[in-house]
Amino acid sequence: MALVNGPIDMVRNICGVKDSWRLKVRVVRLWKSCSKNDPKKVFSLEMVLVDAEGARIQASIRKPMIRKFADVVVEGEVYKMIHFAVVKNLGNFRATKHEFKLIFNSRTTVFRAESQLIPEFGLSLSSSEDIRKTKGESEYLYDGKTTRLIVLELTDDKGKIRCTLFGDYVDKVNEFLSLSGTQLTVVVIQFARVNTYKGEVGLVNVFNTSRLLWNPQIVEAIDFRKSVACHEVDSDICIGFLDDDIQSLSMKDEFLNSFPRKNLEELQTCEEDGFFVVLATVLSIIDDHWWYSACSCNRSVTTDDEGQNYCTNCATYVSQVTPRYKLKLLVCDCFETATFILFDSHCRYLLNKSCEEMLSISKVESSPTFPDELKQIVGKEILFKVQKNADVSFFYDDDAYKVKKICDDTEIIEEFKTDGSIVTPKKV
Repeated sequence: MALVNGPIDMVRNICGVKDSWRLKVRVVRLWKSCSKNDPKKVFSLEMVLVDAEGARIQASIRKPMIRKFADVVVEGEVYKMIHFAVVKNLGNFRATKHEFKLIFNSRTTVFRAESQLIPEFGLSLSSSEDIRKTKGESEYLYDGKTTRLIVLELTDDKGKIRCTLFGDYVDKVNEFLSLSGTQLTVVVIQFARVNTYKGEVGLVNVFNTSRLLWNPQIVEAIDFRKSVACHEVDSDICIGFLDDDIQSLSMKDEFLNSFPRKNLEELQTCEEDGFFVVLATVLSIIDDHWWYSACSCNRSVTTDDEGQNYCTNCATYVSQVTPRYKLKLLVCDCFETATFILFDSHCRYLLNKSCEEMLSISKVESSPTFPDELKQIVGKEILFKVQKNADVSFFYDDDAYKVKKICDDTEIIEEFKTDGSIVTPKKV
C-alpha cells in the first residue's frame, strides 16, 4: 500500500527509463481485442487511461494476465496503479498519441481511488480541418468480408467531413434516430481512425473500440450546441441523407417502391434480412406506460430516492428531462396479430401533438391510464416499416417489433392495397 500512496507521476512524463511509474488515472475506455475469425477468442484487454491533466496513454492486459485483472478494472472508474512494462506505442491502431504504452504484468498493483479532477471521458477534440490535414490509410478493409455500413456527414465551424460506421455501430445510429427523429444532433466520436477513401480523408470506427456519444451532457458538447448559430448551421435543421448510394425517398416511394411487403404472419416467419412494409390496423394500446422521461440523448432516465435523474447512457445525472412518447400497440391484419412499439417521432406525426402537450391534457382529464385523445390511434389503418435481421434480434419488450417509419396517407394505403408488386432489398 505504501508504494501506491507515494508521489503520483503524470502520464506526460512516462518513458522507458523505468517501470515503477505510480499513476492516478481514470479508465475512460476498455475493450477486448479479439480474433476476427472467432470473436470469443480474446487476445488482450485494451484500455485508455487519463490523468488529472487530461493526458492519455494506452494500456494492455495480455492474455496471461486477463484472469488476474478482468474483474478489477472497470471502465469509468478511477484507480491508483504502479509497476508496468513500458513499450513503444506501435501497431495498426494507436488509441492515443503518447509515444509509449503500458503493459500490465505480475508486478502491477491496482487500487480503487476517487478524484473529481480527472475528466470523465478524456476528450481530445479535433476539428474537421485537423482531420483533413491528417494523412490517413489508403483503404479500409475488414478481414476481406462484406459488412453493413452507414455514412454520416459531420459539420463543424471548419467544414464538413464524412464518417463511415460499420457493423454494430450501424444499429447504434439507427436506434438513436428511431428514438430521436431527425432533429439536429451533436455527436462525439472517440477512438476513431482517420482514413483516405477515393482521395477523401474521413473517419471510420474501430471495431469494439470507438465510442459514440449522442447529445452528451458535457461542457464541450453544450458549448458547441450554443455556438451552432455562429457556425451558420440552423439548429432546427433535419438530418437528411447523403446523395451517393443512399438517397432521400418520398413517402410514396419509400412505402410502395423500395421495400418488400409482408403480412404479419410472413413477417414473423420469414428468414430474410432487411426492411419490410406491413399494412395493419391498430387494435389497442396495450400498456398504460405510454411515455417516459428522457435525457437529451433521448434515452430514458431513472430517478433515485432523492429525486435526481440519472442517464445510464450518458453515465451522469441530468437536471433537465423531456417527456417522450413510447406506445405499445397491438396490431392485426387478416392473417395474424403482433405487437409494435412506436416512439416519439412517430407518435407526434400521428397525433400532431408533443408528448408534453398530451401530458397536459392527461392532467386536465385526471386519466388513470392515458388521455382519450391517444385513443384516436385505435382502429387506424397504418403502413408500418419495420426492420428484421435473422441473426440479430430487433424485438423489444415481449417480442414487440420496433417501428422505423409509419404512413397513414389514405391514397398511398389504397395504392398499396391494389399494387401487388414486391421489391426485394439488397442484403447488406
